[in-house]
Amino acid sequence: MATDGESFDYIVAGAGSAGCVIAARLSESGRYRVLLLEAGPKDTSPWIHMPMGYAKLFANPQLNWMYESEPEPELDNRTMYQPRGKVLGGTSSINGMVYMRGNPGDYDEWRQRGCTGWDWDNILPYFKSPTIIDEIRPRKLVSHRTPRWSNVDSNPRSLVSRIYAKTDIAADREHRGRLDS
Repeated sequence: MATDGESFDYIVAGAGSAGCVIAARLSESGRYRVLLLEAGPKDTSPWIHMPMGYAKLFANPQLNWMYESEPEPELDNRTMYQPRGKVLGGTSSINGMVYMRGNPGDYDEWRQRGCTGWDWDNILPYFKSPTIIDEIRPRKLVSHRTPRWSNVDSNPRSLVSRIYAKTDIAADREHRGRLDS
């Protein structure tokens, strides 16, 4: 925690997924002092750590900024609700643990528009490479479909964990093809 009079080389506003990565990368060498600011609390709410918790986070002003869009002409000037995380981890902490890679064709189109290295074949290895490892409780890699190591079978008594794992494995088998190449 910063105290009065401290100085920093970098200040990162927002401890969402990107802010945390940027702060970590800037500070990992020890060369720079980095201050990471977050308006919300730590991600200790149990609702953050289970897929069905999204319903409890969707309208929680302590963990969600609960933004509304500008009036949308295409929607007869109605506004759209835009949940955004106000918690360590940002919107990634309140998204119901949903993770998707996106459409391979979109990445290929980026390459065609000049974004060298952003095509699907170049990006896929990064999706397959889990980068977050909980060193306190070693976990088992359930599937390369997940962005992290998962402990869904670490508590075999948890009905929700068993059902979620079976669903993930079934969905993984069902969606083969290019996504698996």
